[in-house]
Amino acid sequence: MPHFLQLRTRAGFIPGDELAQDEFAKIKVGATILTDYRKVKNPQQRKLMYGTLRRMFENQRHPVRYPVWEGFYVAIKIALGWFDEMPSKKGLVPVLWSVADMDDAKFVPCLEQVLALAERLSIPTEDLRVEANA
Repeated sequence: MPHFLQLRTRAGFIPGDELAQDEFAKIKVGATILTDYRKVKNPQQRKLMYGTLRRMFENQRHPVRYPVWEGFYVAIKIALGWFDEMPSKKGLVPVLWSVADMDDAKFVPCLEQVLALAERLSIPTEDLRVEANA
C-alpha cells in the first residue's frame, strides 16, 4: 500500500507533496477512506527523496520503460538494493523495504543513493533541495 505525505492544519489534513496531491485528487469529495498514520521523521528529506524520484520518473528517455509510477518505484528499489531476500518454493524472492517504515539510520543512506543516481543521470536536484528546505 502506498504512503502519502499529509500535513495537519487547523482545517484538517492536506496533501504534503505533489505525489499526495495527485493521489488525493483521485478520491471523490465526501468519500470515506481509512488511513494509517505515523509521524515522519524528517519531512524535508522525504520531500527531497520523492521529488527526486518523481523527476527521474518524468524524465525517462523515450520509449518510456516504466509508464506507471509504481513499476518505476519498484524497479528503483530493486536496482538500489532496497530489499531483503526471503526463501520461497521457487527460490529467493525480494521483499521490498517500506520507505515509510525506515528510521533515519536507514533512510538517510537511501536518500543519498537516490541523489547520487539522479546526479549520474544528469537530473537537476538543486531546485528540489531548495523547495524541500523551504
